[in-house]
Amino acid sequence: MVRNLRVTLVSVCLVLTATFALAAVPVVVYPNPIQFGVVPMNISSSPLVVFLTNTNTAPVTITGITITGTNSTSFAFDGYSCVGAISANQNCGMYLTFNPTVIGNATANLVVAQSGLTTPITIPLLGTGGNPIPTITSLSPAAVYVNTPTTSVTLNGSGFISSSLAYLQYNNTSLATTFVSSTQIKVQVPDTSLSSVGQISLYVANPQPGGGIGFANLQVIAAEPVISSVSPVDIVAGTASEPILLNGGN
Repeated sequence: MVRNLRVTLVSVCLVLTATFALAAVPVVVYPNPIQFGVVPMNISSSPLVVFLTNTNTAPVTITGITITGTNSTSFAFDGYSCVGAISANQNCGMYLTFNPTVIGNATANLVVAQSGLTTPITIPLLGTGGNPIPTITSLSPAAVYVNTPTTSVTLNGSGFISSSLAYLQYNNTSLATTFVSSTQIKVQVPDTSLSSVGQISLYVANPQPGGGIGFANLQVIAAEPVISSVSPVDIVAGTASEPILLNGGN
């Protein structure tokens, strides 16, 4: 009887050992670390797929997946996460995005809690906020008279930085650009570009890392006519119709 008891105890220990050993195998997370590279500030990255692979011979259950750390709010799930059961030797894919709110490095952690593990799996999340993409919302003035001398135009918008430069479209030479704030810059439009009626395309470029281009149009309009004299200067009431001569310009 003692011998049978010993055999039974050994069998129970072996079963428990095998069970705990199986449960102790964590899922494999790929990629590790999860790196997004450089993304322009305030722009969401393309979704990056992250795989959780179950290398066990039995199903495992993911009880929770969270994002923690210093810049956790800059990282997010795009759609569903892999919370739930993953079959033996199978994987689950989920998507993450990175939307930096500042220029510079951002770090956080993807924390995966798995049933049977006392310590969650922690995977570094890494990304860099690059220069923003400028956006032009308005010009002041929005229109300039034809043949006007070189004119200062204020560009209002967002995403401007001290190294922002303005250009005329199809011209690689930058215009004289003055940084005022992240929402405003001033540009000198040369008189040579104001010599004919039409539309001038401007763009503002922010350099790498990140960065990008924003576009706007400046209207060049015909000058308003100016009347310098009228002949005759008066007409007696009841006089038959007669031509009136207007002298002026434009």
